[in-house]
Amino acid sequence: TGVGKSVIITDYLARVQESRNLVNIILNFSAQTPAKDTQLLIESKLEKKRKTRFGAPPNKKIVLFVDDVNMPARETYGAQPPVELLRQYQDFRGFYDREKLFWKDVEDT
Repeated sequence: TGVGKSVIITDYLARVQESRNLVNIILNFSAQTPAKDTQLLIESKLEKKRKTRFGAPPNKKIVLFVDDVNMPARETYGAQPPVELLRQYQDFRGFYDREKLFWKDVEDT
């Protein structure tokens, strides 16, 4: 509630990024955050390793920090699509390509 938790975390991640070989992805959710934008931001930091396998650059790990995870608006059935995308990403280590409709495996996260 306004005490600077997000600032502390983002500052810490920025400071340790080089020493720990991290690639930081910081997602700031709002009520209007669509799942597509969430996926595009995550994918923008990934490198293609094989045909359907993506991951962090060589010798690095990806850290995903989500600020205000409960902010996205609920749809008709009560789901929050950006949060569901993150759940799929965590549970199954990947997501579907939205244009070519194939599964993308994600590693090094």
